[in-house]
Amino acid sequence: MDDIQQIQAAARDMRAADPAGRYAPLLAVLMEAYEDAATGKGLARHDDGKPFLDQPMMAISRRHGLGHPLGQAEKKIAEAHRLARSGEAALARRELVQAMTYIAGAVLLIDGEGG
Repeated sequence: MDDIQQIQAAARDMRAADPAGRYAPLLAVLMEAYEDAATGKGLARHDDGKPFLDQPMMAISRRHGLGHPLGQAEKKIAEAHRLARSGEAALARRELVQAMTYIAGAVLLIDGEGG
């Protein structure tokens, strides 16, 4: 099964698990993080034709451990807090969406998929 088929199957499973759509807002934000990594900043700066698990974020995390992705997420969260306090809600939101990618990387390391 290729990646697109896996995503489609996961979407079907999610709809079946939550037919009323009570968790749809959460899914929308998580999908935004995926899209940002796959088509936005992640693609533009880090993709280099490599799968996510082989990109710099994951390679560095394998060398330095969980501290790397969690520290990067913390930095993004702190920046989002500063931006939100200064009235830059859109920029704060973007930082938080990007922090989710680092947190996902940490989950992948824990699961053993990151290396």
